[in-house]
Amino acid sequence: MELQRKKIKIDEEKDILTGVVTSLEYTREVATLLAENLKYFKAPHIKIVIRWCLDYFNSYDKVPYASIQDIFTVNAADLPREEDIDFIDDILTNISTRYVESGEEYDAQFNIKKTVDYCKKISLENLASEIKGLIDTGRSTEAENKVADYCRVAVDSTTGIDADRARERRKTLYSPDNSKIVAKLPGAFGQLLGPLEKGGLYLIAAISKMGKSWVSLFIAIYCRMMGLRVHYYTLEMSEDKVQERYDMARFGCWKYEAPSWGDDEDMTYTPTNLTKRLTTPLFNDCGGVDFITDTFHMLSADRCNKAERHFNGQYRKGSFHIYDITKTGNTLRGIIANEDNEEKYTGRKSDIIIIDSIYLCSDGRGEKEYQRYDELHRRAKQELGEKRGKVVITPFQFNRDAVKSDGDESNLAGAYSVFSHASAALYLRATEAEKEKGLFRIGANGRDNNYGGEVVCTRNLDIGRGLIDSRWKKDIPDYDSILGMEISTEEDFAELMSMSGVEKLEDV
Repeated sequence: MELQRKKIKIDEEKDILTGVVTSLEYTREVATLLAENLKYFKAPHIKIVIRWCLDYFNSYDKVPYASIQDIFTVNAADLPREEDIDFIDDILTNISTRYVESGEEYDAQFNIKKTVDYCKKISLENLASEIKGLIDTGRSTEAENKVADYCRVAVDSTTGIDADRARERRKTLYSPDNSKIVAKLPGAFGQLLGPLEKGGLYLIAAISKMGKSWVSLFIAIYCRMMGLRVHYYTLEMSEDKVQERYDMARFGCWKYEAPSWGDDEDMTYTPTNLTKRLTTPLFNDCGGVDFITDTFHMLSADRCNKAERHFNGQYRKGSFHIYDITKTGNTLRGIIANEDNEEKYTGRKSDIIIIDSIYLCSDGRGEKEYQRYDELHRRAKQELGEKRGKVVITPFQFNRDAVKSDGDESNLAGAYSVFSHASAALYLRATEAEKEKGLFRIGANGRDNNYGGEVVCTRNLDIGRGLIDSRWKKDIPDYDSILGMEISTEEDFAELMSMSGVEKLEDV
């Protein structure tokens, strides 16, 4: 059987090659575009020479022009096919005759548009071919992902603005309607965090079990109270678990944990009518800390529904939706697709996106673990924050070895690239003494809003007490003595009740 070679039209590719050989103006505009789409070019020999020219441009910031013949001579021996040498020799001779020797000027601006259109065409043709192949083999989900990942072909260039003659632009720029600020949180915590801005990425960083998810959740509740729409993506906990924490935080309830059945069969407590008295910290007007004893009711559907009606009566706007992304594949691409689908098909558009936690997404790539985190955070900021105008908040977990034993400073080696993408990166810290008192500290290294060092927050973060009760540590008198105070525990109350002949906590 005799094979016949199909003849292809390569006039557009010849014009592109001419441009990268002779025009610096043209090459500067399209170099990145060509690097991204060169793999789709039809003529192998033209691809080879364009790659030579791009390498030359990247090294010397100029085009080869007459030097292209020298480059060709040096590389000719390494060409894979003999016929490529003949093709390249002919096309370079034509370019030299028309432009180098005659002095004719290459029309850069006209050919830039032609190049964009051509790259767009071959890129879409390749995408269509890949999608058809996937559909024909029954891989529809992969075909959808190909479409979702496709980046439009364009030359991004700008003439900039004249900063001294920007009168009309300033009207829009400084208009109250043009504000990027979505929300400001109260207290010292809000000052440390700074305003939540559209396109911003905010990290809540700590070691395991320090309260990252709780802090993220309370930010979400406050934004919900302000009438904002919050989407919470959970990659660790189930949707039901997040619902429980959400209700516990808003309504001052606690989750009942049934006692284990062991040798002791004296079951004092039962799930019905169960309450719990806890001593929790609260900042007083003098800047100190008082320890207040409250009664917490057990979570129940009726109690939460009743509290929900009261809550909605106070805060009619805003919403909070929970998504367990692990059900559809825990990837950042899945989160982005869900955001687009929710807005397109249900009209459910978010202002705040919380991803708990982004480091569990499986579609990042990097030689080292922190490089994968770096890529995930960069994409979250760009794809969700900047392109879609949302606030992105995510906990970030340090390895336990990355925090010094006293809990006062974080060793950020290997994580600087991750935090470089953040609008604010907060670090949660607490010693054992602080944990026992229900206190923890938050720092924000390098923040412009870091007016007074660390902020001390209470874990008693309910709505009636300002949501996140916080003070600058420097403004709390005798903070160390507070940590040394003895406070009453639930066991102390149980003993007190026993001495007083009281059988139920509700009667106290």
